[in-house]
Amino acid sequence: MNELKKYKTKQRVAILEFIENNKDKEITANDILMYLNKNEFKASQTTIYRYLDNLVKEGIIKKYYSEEKSSSCFQYIGKKCNEHYHLKCNICGEITHLDSEIFSSIEKKIIDKYGFKIDNIKTILYGTCKKCSKTK
Repeated sequence: MNELKKYKTKQRVAILEFIENNKDKEITANDILMYLNKNEFKASQTTIYRYLDNLVKEGIIKKYYSEEKSSSCFQYIGKKCNEHYHLKCNICGEITHLDSEIFSSIEKKIIDKYGFKIDNIKTILYGTCKKCSKTK
């Protein structure tokens, strides 16, 4: 039995729901702590980090470092995020899942020319989203 099903507490359910509901944003442990406190769930930062580590191991979220937030960030990926790239808006921070077919020819050329396989789960392309481009 995996650990996610084995230790299902109200706090863990609330953490996972928060991450799922904000899957297009970078979430920090502090964001989760503020959410839990606001909604009267008690959990320490240690508990949050421990559960986040478990979610990363299970492949439900990804962890990466954000220079903007100067901390580790987490994003919900479910089990299907390993096959595509991500776009992140420099203005609003929204993350978009990019269809893998768009980059398949570029990926093949990189493999052919350099022998280099890109880890697309860790690849984020930065720019400005359509919504923010219109407001500029």
